[in-house]
Parts: sequence; structure tokens; C-alpha cells
Amino acid sequence: LPYGVKTLGGGAFQDCPALRSVYAPDTITKTPSGSLMNGSKNAIVYCSANSKMAEYCKKQKVSYLTDNSVNSGIHVLYNGTRISFHAYGQSPELLNSRTLVPLRSIFEAMGAAVEWDGATSTAIAKRNGVEIRIQIGANAMYKNGTAVPVDVPAMLLNSRTMVPVRVIAEAFGADVVWNGIGKTVVISE
Repeated sequence: LPYGVKTLGGGAFQDCPALRSVYAPDTITKTPSGSLMNGSKNAIVYCSANSKMAEYCKKQKVSYLTDNSVNSGIHVLYNGTRISFHAYGQSPELLNSRTLVPLRSIFEAMGAAVEWDGATSTAIAKRNGVEIRIQIGANAMYKNGTAVPVDVPAMLLNSRTMVPVRVIAEAFGADVVWNGIGKTVVISE
């Protein structure tokens, strides 16, 4: 659910047996008095620990997991699945009209092995014979040794390496689309 949604009506996710997850931001302040998910027994609600949705899930015995990244104003989907940034301790950020994400989150979602070279402040990701090297503050990254310019250099934010999502996803051959209305990055292969 997009950040900013305030109310959920009863039965909003009823009879959706293929539904696997619902990401509910803290902006939800009104939950239904009855069931939200009858017939959607395999779905899990992701919400922050002390949110109105967490209270609702406890009361209604709905499966839920804590994920603070539900409050990010920017969402990233990889092959149709939302990437959670909870484990990375940093949600996506907009900077100079570019979406920056924790590097490890995208590379790991894409199945790349990630290493960190602390001596040079360089992240190295390898996948399917492609090696990407991106250094903090550099105006280029290297794909198999060839420089690829980046308009927003990698940076540290809250001790996380933040990179432009489009540049790194496209480096591994993925297509990237920005949906400005829903503030969603869609990565597909």
C-alpha cells in the first residue's frame, strides 16, 4: 500500500488466495472492525512494530512481520516482488532526481555476490560473469574493467553504501522503469 493511505476497509483483501504479502505503512490509522483477509490465509502483513496495523494483526490473529521499510515513500520491485530494505537499515532516498538505494539490497535481490574493499571504499558485485566495481564518491563505476559514468556518485548514508538504482540494475542487464505517481522503481529481467 502506498505511503499516505490512511484507511483500510473491511474485506479489502478477502478471497485472494494468491495474495502473499501486504505492506502497510504507519499512515494507516483506521483499520476495519472485522476481517481484512478471509480467504487469503497465506498472506503476511508487513508493518512496523508499534503501528495500528500491528495492533490490528495481533487482535485479528493475522500473520505479520515487522518491516520498518514499509514507511519508505519509495518502493522498489524486482521481477514483481517488493524489495524490503528493513535488514539494510536504510530506505531509498531521492537525490538530484535519482533514486538511491542501499547497494547490497539490489545486488543481493538480483542474486549477485557482494564484497566490500574497505581499503579503497569500493563495493564489488559479481553475477553471471559480470563484475561491477563502484567506489564511494567516484563519478564512474567499472563493469568488467570498463568505466561507466554515473551522474550521482555512490555515497555513504547512515553507514550504508547508497547508489543510483538504475545504473546498477542496468549494469547487470535489467530493465528499469520509474513510476512517478506511485514512487515505484520497477526492475525486470
